Amino acid sequence: MAKLGKSLTISVQVPHILPAPVIVARSNHVATLPSRVAAIYTKSLDVKMFKIPFAFPAYEVSMTWHERTHLDPAGTWLRGFIKKVCDAI
Repeated sequence: MAKLGKSLTISVQVPHILPAPVIVARSNHVATLPSRVAAIYTKSLDVKMFKIPFAFPAYEVSMTWHERTHLDPAGTWLRGFIKKVCDAI
């Protein structure tokens, strides 16, 4: 932003991206989201999607689960499936 001569004020931080589009739709805020996520919300909320005018750094996607379900076959399958889908994108 500074290279573009712009400043940025962070007024809301969320623990994950899912509430961000709802906050944007109900306020005068903007959010930076992966385009795949933003595109979904443009169909169901009164928000618009724009490309950012600068390169955005890479980010990490992670999963968290309780230790007692670590060896559960259904949980293991689901985590593997999610990883496979994310790796393909």
